[in-house]
Amino acid sequence: MGKLNYTYYNRLKDLLLDRKILISKIKKDLDDSYSFNSMWEMPSARKEYIEILKRILSRYSFVSYYRLKKEYKKVKKEFDKKIRVVFFCYEYQTFPTFKSVYDLMKNSDDFICDLVHVPFYHTDKKYDGKKELCDYKINNYSEVIEYDEYDLSSCSPDVAFFLKPYDLIPKQYYIDEIEKVVETIIYIPYGMEIGATKESMRYQFQLPLHDKATMCISYCSKHYERAKKYSKSKGKNFYYIGHTRMDLVNEDFSSEKDYASIVKKAHGRKIFLWNPHFTIGDGDNWGSFKLYGLDILKCFSNHKELFLLYRPHPFLEMAIENEYKDNKEVINEYNSLLRNNKDNIYVDHSGNYLISMQVSDVLISDANSFVPEYLIHNKPVIYTKKIGTTGFKNKELEKMLYICKSKEDIIKYINLLNSDNDLKASTRVKDIKRVFKYNKNKSVSKQIIQLIKERYN
Repeated sequence: MGKLNYTYYNRLKDLLLDRKILISKIKKDLDDSYSFNSMWEMPSARKEYIEILKRILSRYSFVSYYRLKKEYKKVKKEFDKKIRVVFFCYEYQTFPTFKSVYDLMKNSDDFICDLVHVPFYHTDKKYDGKKELCDYKINNYSEVIEYDEYDLSSCSPDVAFFLKPYDLIPKQYYIDEIEKVVETIIYIPYGMEIGATKESMRYQFQLPLHDKATMCISYCSKHYERAKKYSKSKGKNFYYIGHTRMDLVNEDFSSEKDYASIVKKAHGRKIFLWNPHFTIGDGDNWGSFKLYGLDILKCFSNHKELFLLYRPHPFLEMAIENEYKDNKEVINEYNSLLRNNKDNIYVDHSGNYLISMQVSDVLISDANSFVPEYLIHNKPVIYTKKIGTTGFKNKELEKMLYICKSKEDIIKYINLLNSDNDLKASTRVKDIKRVFKYNKNKSVSKQIIQLIKERYN
């Protein structure tokens, strides 16, 4: 009896407390079980549910409301009343999307949580599963389970959390397979993306996960507006409540070893965080490394009074190798600039980017999901806009940024902000509230948890 999850407990409750006693309802549920078809085995909770229905049919020559009510009381007494949840996670850099909601659920008596690491095979990055698992364990998530050791059927979760909608994963973890086993699917985008290309609209709103999720989290007015326009549901399964990463603004990382190391290295200098995107080739994409990358590094190489915290996108190094495979001089110059300027260029490859985000004073960035998240911290952003591309296509957002269209613009704003001349500081707080669904005193994670509880209790 203890194998029932909340999904099948509620289904059994509705069936056994139905005053319109129809044997056909019970038989239909039994018949449906024979048509189960998935890469996963039938969940143990469903098997338990079927066994209870079979027992009821075999025990009574006729079924009355009072007899079924008696059966329900027995089920209720033995049910643990916990909602079972699984989080499908990938590289640790994306885990902050889950961090606050997972931590709250893990430490709650109302939930049983599993954290399952799923490999993501991106064409621009070499997959290193051991390294990714190690990042979780280093950051105190030793309970993480590798995908091929997780038994979805025996765990029988009621709720599954996704943070990537893509299919570059083992097929048994596709939404098409998970939805056959798990009743409630919640999708929280791994980044606060606001790109506006045709391809970006598909990635944000038109993949199978967007269609099949019970709940998709939306975090800014433009994102929600586009969900209503481009998604199959016209935004009906999108919940405009903010992003779980917004909850992390209140976390303090100052006691972390990496934080102290960066502060010591900066030695009182203002810290500029640079995170170039990996899409550095031609086309309507975001990465401006090909335009400005070496110039930014040279700027810091020539000005030791400046300090650069360089955190490249995880896919950037392979992208640079591919882009300049026939031009080794660029690669050699790039490596030389990093190697010869260690006194004021700190390369950050750590799994926890939140430390860099918190310790830094200014962000230098392409159009990527780092920008909206950094703005929530109410810090200035130098936007290295890639000319001739769509970019954010969001005037309200770009109004908050120092937009650069040349290397001269970038150097100008670096010098301006290094001198504490943040000209947008006075309006940024108001602009953030207008663009994003953000309230520092209202946890997005707690709102999600409340919605789940309301669904099951």
